[in-house]
Amino acid sequence: MSVKNLAILLTSVVLVTLVSCKGSGSKGKAKSDVTGWNYNDKNMGGYQVAKTKEQGLGPGLVFVQGGTFTMGQTDET
Repeated sequence: MSVKNLAILLTSVVLVTLVSCKGSGSKGKAKSDVTGWNYNDKNMGGYQVAKTKEQGLGPGLVFVQGGTFTMGQTDET
């Protein structure tokens, strides 16, 4: 391998590393994939994201895993 090819290879590796690390430097703030705005930031539209919680059951009820429901669906047979 010549010195010129080695230099091109090393430059390519450095550039790929810099580009891939650029997106991870968001200081721990989650961003929207669509808009790029930070969540829970009043300067970025004020969109608040709630933390997810487990769904509780009412007294005397048993959990049944859900399916799908489409309002207005008709059966065309």
